[in-house]
Amino acid sequence: MQRDLQLVGMIERASSGGMYNGPTKDSQPSGLLNLPVELFKLVISYLPVSSIPNLIVNRLIRSICEECLYERIALGECSRRSIRLLETFVLRPDLALLVRYLTIKASWAKWYRDYHGVQEGADFDGPAALSLAKNVRYFQIWGCRDWLREVEHRSLRKVIFNMKLSGLMIPWLFDLVPAGPLYEHVTPSGEWDQETVHAIRSLLQAQPQLEDLSFASYIRSDRLISTLKANLIPSDVPNLKSVEADLWIAIPFMAVAPGLVSLNLWSSEGWDETTFSQFESSSIKSRSSLRRLIIRTTYDDAERFEEFDRIFSLFPNTETLHVMIVSLSMPPDLDIQPDLDIQPDNYYFKKIASCAHALPSLRKFELDCRRTKPDLSHVRKASIVAFLKKCPHLETIIVPWDRMWLCPRGSEHLAGPVPSIFGPFSLAWREDLQKDLP
Repeated sequence: MQRDLQLVGMIERASSGGMYNGPTKDSQPSGLLNLPVELFKLVISYLPVSSIPNLIVNRLIRSICEECLYERIALGECSRRSIRLLETFVLRPDLALLVRYLTIKASWAKWYRDYHGVQEGADFDGPAALSLAKNVRYFQIWGCRDWLREVEHRSLRKVIFNMKLSGLMIPWLFDLVPAGPLYEHVTPSGEWDQETVHAIRSLLQAQPQLEDLSFASYIRSDRLISTLKANLIPSDVPNLKSVEADLWIAIPFMAVAPGLVSLNLWSSEGWDETTFSQFESSSIKSRSSLRRLIIRTTYDDAERFEEFDRIFSLFPNTETLHVMIVSLSMPPDLDIQPDLDIQPDNYYFKKIASCAHALPSLRKFELDCRRTKPDLSHVRKASIVAFLKKCPHLETIIVPWDRMWLCPRGSEHLAGPVPSIFGPFSLAWREDLQKDLP
């Protein structure tokens, strides 16, 4: 609270052109009223969420703070607070109109309550409350099974279809109830594939302004992929700019979206020759437009990084590359021992650097090794320098455990570029409120 009062005093003095010498007995936040609303919002954006309510001292400031609090809401892991938020929408429809980015858990749904053995929200009409958020532009929902096709979610589906979205996550593409951390593998029928593709296309056609599309995990179905390829057309995604999906789901969308700027891919089955061939043929329309490439792979597949220059060379205008290596350590409840025969991060960094010649426009690179062994997470400065020499425009490198290297252009000398470490670096996520939003 004391820190928040000091912030108010600093803003007050700055808005009146004076210097801040600490809080006084007569300190009042009246100077805030003289700030442009845009500047006040910018200041608030640097605050932890839990501090923003302390600035609410009059009606005008309250309206600005509420707009900052409700613009982006992420409650994908918060069952109780998702219900509280929707109850707030019913009581204060004006707050529902402030929400632009919403991630929520469908803890009111019968499937969720039965699966988790909870009764809270049994009599609550979640879709009706959600429909009050008419200005949502990016939407994700967790905790409900297949809302895209299930009869139980007809009302929820109607609400989502009526949204005017620029970003959306599509749920699991398989017809079963997840059981524990590992999902039971099934082979869907041909009728299921046709219904699923029809549902996907209907949803996309209802969102003509959609730019950012992501898919949750799914179980591989060759019939589903072939059905999607055969039916998806460019008019289904006229403004699509970004795709996040399993490689085999992304391929049909790459083939019909000529203006892709960002690709976020993960491959559950590796990059064999057949996979690369289909990926190569589907990438033709987006080769010149792509600027951001994210690849999630496994440690087994990382051994083949020397071949990744074939992938990188398809997108020569890429400016941001993020490689994430996963599947080293398993969740503790799986009772599976991780593979201990792994190499230090510098080993994988050098493998990727050997492909850097295929990305002449690269400006930022990040390597994210998901491991539990910090003693293996050292990337040598010599490896950084070697990478920089291959990419003339590279300015930022982020290596495991959030260490960031900077190389501002113009810092070269006779020996080559001179990187400097700017770390440890980490994204400071805004704190979650311990209580519901005001």
